[in-house]
Amino acid sequence: SGEGEPYKEFHLWVASDIDYDNLEVLKRYAVSPLPELVNGDMEASGGWHTENATNFTVRISDSDFVSPVHSYEVSADMPLPQSYAGIHQNFTTDKYPAVAVLSFAVKDSYRGDKKGVYMKQALLNERIIWEEDVAGDEGWQHLKIPVTLRSATNRLTLRVYAEGNGLMPVDVWWDDVKIEPITAITASSSSFYVLDLNGTDKNYPKKLHLGEPAAV
Repeated sequence: SGEGEPYKEFHLWVASDIDYDNLEVLKRYAVSPLPELVNGDMEASGGWHTENATNFTVRISDSDFVSPVHSYEVSADMPLPQSYAGIHQNFTTDKYPAVAVLSFAVKDSYRGDKKGVYMKQALLNERIIWEEDVAGDEGWQHLKIPVTLRSATNRLTLRVYAEGNGLMPVDVWWDDVKIEPITAITASSSSFYVLDLNGTDKNYPKKLHLGEPAAV
């Protein structure tokens, strides 16, 4: 490998429990000042860029929302399998690598239990950091996802992915998106995930450390 390049790089997807009695250690890796997202409450037309595909519609909507009176709506009407649409925004950070929390609210219109049709997904720098099937009746979900910022400029994407056949119409709403300090994680049950280079959870290291890399 070239000079300065790592011998191996892992992007793991492993559930990690946070010691809520000892959050002080995470402050060493916190971002200050925090990166800011533009139009995180979806009340204006700026900040977000839309990613459309055939039979998807992406727009600011007042049909469902958390606050104040708008959200970004992604509507799918029988799109092609393996297609997707959503919104994305680039943001910058003065300090990296560092850890923070991605906070957002999401809701979908599907109330049935058929799985494998659509996935709600959040991506950071083109890597999935959270996803969930639209199956079930969850209502508005308020999520806090720990993330690692590895570069000065980062891209956040919120999208709907058409996973399989037998597609039906569905609407997904995104709202109240923000970057918060890592200490925003509370004892309200949070976990985070890391993927290996193949996008699977097959190759775990024996030890996973937050922060400084181990010597090799």
